[in-house]
Amino acid sequence: MTLVTDALQKWVTLVASVIAAIASGWNLWLKYREGSDKIKVVCGLIDPQISPGECLHVVSLCDHPIRIADYGYVMRTGNLLSIPQLDADDPNDDDHITYGSRLLETRNAYFEAGRILRSHPVGV
Repeated sequence: MTLVTDALQKWVTLVASVIAAIASGWNLWLKYREGSDKIKVVCGLIDPQISPGECLHVVSLCDHPIRIADYGYVMRTGNLLSIPQLDADDPNDDDHITYGSRLLETRNAYFEAGRILRSHPVGV
C-alpha cells in the first residue's frame, strides 16, 4: 500500500509542478506584453473641403502612458520629414494642424498632425 501511495504522490507532485511551470510562463509572457508600447499609426488625406494636405493619426493601444518624441512622414525619396523640426525651422508657417496631446495617457488616446506638402508621403 505504501508503494502505491508513494507512486501516486510522485505523480501528483509532477503534475502540480508542470501546471505551476505553465502558469509561471504564461504570467511572464503577459507581463512582457503589458510593458511594450503599442501604437497604431496611419497616414491619410485630410478632407480637401476642410483643409488640403496630408495627415498622420496615432492611437495608443497600450494601458500605460507613452510620449511621442518625434513624428513625421517618409517621402518617396526615402527621406524622413520630421514635423517638429519643420515647425522649429519655420514657426510662422500656418500650413499645419495638430489635434490631441503628444502624451498618450490612456488606451485609445489619439494624436493627429496634418501639413500641406509638395509631394505625397509613402509612410509615417
